[in-house]
Amino acid sequence: MPEISAPAFTGRREELAALGRALADPPAVVLVEGEAGIGESRLVREFPDRANGQVQSLVAGCPPFRWPCTLSPLVDAIRHATASPPQPGLSGLAGALRPLFPEWSGELPPAPEPAEDATASRHRLFRALDELLASLQVSVLVVEDVQWADEATLEFLLFLGSAHRERPSLVLTYRPEDVPGDSLLLRLSSRMPGGTAGLRLALEPLAVAETLLLVSSMLDGE
Repeated sequence: MPEISAPAFTGRREELAALGRALADPPAVVLVEGEAGIGESRLVREFPDRANGQVQSLVAGCPPFRWPCTLSPLVDAIRHATASPPQPGLSGLAGALRPLFPEWSGELPPAPEPAEDATASRHRLFRALDELLASLQVSVLVVEDVQWADEATLEFLLFLGSAHRERPSLVLTYRPEDVPGDSLLLRLSSRMPGGTAGLRLALEPLAVAETLLLVSSMLDGE
């Protein structure tokens, strides 16, 4: 019996081509929805792999925590991408990132004066995160399983999606059946920001022939 190996990318050619066309006109917002295990992650990771280094992507994942940590998907993805903040490239605004990246305290600017209220403080933090992504030259921000994202992460995605300036394209995957009725994700999915290339992909199960090819690729062609 042959050993089971990782499956080859099978089917989804049309979806992959549509994803490529949307991301060729940045900044874009791409929403990929489908049930668990249908292949959202493989699709959104296939495009950067085929881009031959022309796309600087950052991939974040939202774990199914009962009480998700504030902005942890983005923080964990950035920590995985770089061991230290890029220098130069950050302004004094980056001092607002100290609570999220305490291990960078020796390399970040001093913390700014306290904001007048929580809303102003969060906006300052979002601007600092946006500046950090720009300094890392992230052109495509991929966030998987957004149905499990914390509210601050969703608000930051809305902040990026509504910005009228140069910013990374967004590719978000989610399971529509698991999105809460009051989720901020619905605000982003209900309408695309003005001046932004938008795409919604609803993945369907593979056809029988495609499923056979998928399984065969895991069994050394048998």
